[in-house]
Amino acid sequence: MRKRFHPRVAAIALLFSMFSIFVLLACAGPTGRAGLPGLPGNPGNPGGQGAQGPQGLPGAAGLAGLPGNPGNPGPPGPPGIPGSPGAPAVSPEASIVASKSVLTMDESFAVWGAGFNLGEPVVISVTINDSLDRIVGSGAANAGGAFEISFNAIGGSEAIKAAARGIRAIVATGADGSTASVPVMIVRTRTEDPSPSTSLAAGLVATGEETTIWGAGFLPNENVTLVAIGAAADGGDKIVIGDAANASGALMLDVVINLDAGIYTLKAVGAKGSEATAPLVVVTEK
Repeated sequence: MRKRFHPRVAAIALLFSMFSIFVLLACAGPTGRAGLPGLPGNPGNPGGQGAQGPQGLPGAAGLAGLPGNPGNPGPPGPPGIPGSPGAPAVSPEASIVASKSVLTMDESFAVWGAGFNLGEPVVISVTINDSLDRIVGSGAANAGGAFEISFNAIGGSEAIKAAARGIRAIVATGADGSTASVPVMIVRTRTEDPSPSTSLAAGLVATGEETTIWGAGFLPNENVTLVAIGAAADGGDKIVIGDAANASGALMLDVVINLDAGIYTLKAVGAKGSEATAPLVVVTEK
């Protein structure tokens, strides 16, 4: 059976407890100074690994490193295909003149030249056809780039003399690449005198158009070559056309004139020595 306290007894006990606490507080002295901190405790066990954080910004680029040592050279490649030989240089100022425009293979003549390099060795030849050049002599340009070379004759066998008849080119070839040429008419013999009464006529023509040229007074059936004096790009003569006169010594030739506008001396040279000249007027357009 539980024992119950009387309410008055409980109140007296509560008052006595409070009085005892008050007495203890009143008797307590002032608070003392804090003691020194104790030693740190032992570290705890590491926690589990956390989630990976976001990637940071890239750092600044570092300085370039020193270049490495060069590698060993590779094996040499196969040799290339050799190119075709270039065309010989042509002097734009080189020119030559022959002392005769008509000659046989057995008579003397001279060649004058200018515009070559100083002291340049020069070989003179006669071009007979695409596969035959007849070298007639050589010399050298002087300190002014000019020369004069004389020859006793072109010469050659009877076959060469026969093949050479007609309009041919005397060519001067310099050792430094300078070249120049001039036309010449080579005839079989001079026993037949040329006609002294030849004539030539040409009308006004536009460049690139066709015109008719008339001639008369040549020897019967004489081969005739028409040359425009000084009309070539290098200042030499330019062959316009060639044909034979008829049995009466006359000819009529239709030819397209491919010359710049200007006035030219048109010269007809016969294979037997006949010659005639006429003015040729070329205009831009009619």
